[in-house]
This record gives sequence, structure tokens and C-alpha cells, in this order.
Amino acid sequence: MSSKLPDPLAELPDPSEAKASRNPFARRDSAPETPAVPADDSSDRQDSTSATTAHRGSSKDAGKGDKSGEESERSKRLAGSSDILLSLPTDLKDRLESVQVFTRPYTGIDSQQEFIRQAVAKACAEHEAQYNNGARFPAIVKPERKRKPKAS
Repeated sequence: MSSKLPDPLAELPDPSEAKASRNPFARRDSAPETPAVPADDSSDRQDSTSATTAHRGSSKDAGKGDKSGEESERSKRLAGSSDILLSLPTDLKDRLESVQVFTRPYTGIDSQQEFIRQAVAKACAEHEAQYNNGARFPAIVKPERKRKPKAS
């Protein structure tokens, strides 16, 4: 009696023979790629790594895509909107989540963003009614920020 176990890897099919319909990364319009050969030169390796590294922009870059001619069909971004950073205490954030989820069938509010938008609109209307006879306050003229020159 032999105590040798069968090799489970011997029965696996070659990955290059996998059907394209089963491979989510396969492209129908491209020819099969040749396997990349690792380079011995460290500078080549460094170049290839930097080419595949994703750009990490600031929060001001959020929502601003590259204008490469390929416009997305539909943006998730609300038209005519601007971003703000909102920090909430954990208990208030948990309360917001609970209220939004449990009242969704009654209010139709599907997201925390929409909940916050409506709450801000309601609070603004109340303040305008109480402190400005129901009229909107005039827009604030923001001074242009001076940017520090880049060090060369």
C-alpha cells in the first residue's frame, strides 16, 4: 500500500486555455498577451512600478475626471454641487444611519447625503424665516486665496 498522496495541482487545467466568457478580465477585441519577462535591471523595475501606480490626488481633485475625450455616460455627482467635509460624533452618525434606514419607506430618502441635504435645506429655511423675514441671505463674496509659489 502506497502512502503517497496524489498531486492536486496535476489535474488543474492550464489558465491560458480558460474560456474568455468565464474570464472577466479577458478582452474580446485583443489578442492574447505574451507573458511579461521580469527585468534584471532595477531601474527598469522601478519604471514599471511607477507606471502602474495610481495617482493619489487631494480631496479637491475628487469628482474631477481627466478630460480624455471619453466622457462617462452618467455621473453620480449632483449637478451644480460642491463638496464639504462633514465630521459627526459617532453617536450622531449612528443616529443618522438608523433614522435614514428606518424611515426610508415613509420618506423615500435612499442615502445619507440626501437626508443631510434635506435637513440643511430645512434648517436654512427656518433661519431665513426667523432672522431675515423669509428671504434668502445674500451670497458671501469669498476672497481669492493666495497660493504659495511652488519651490523649484
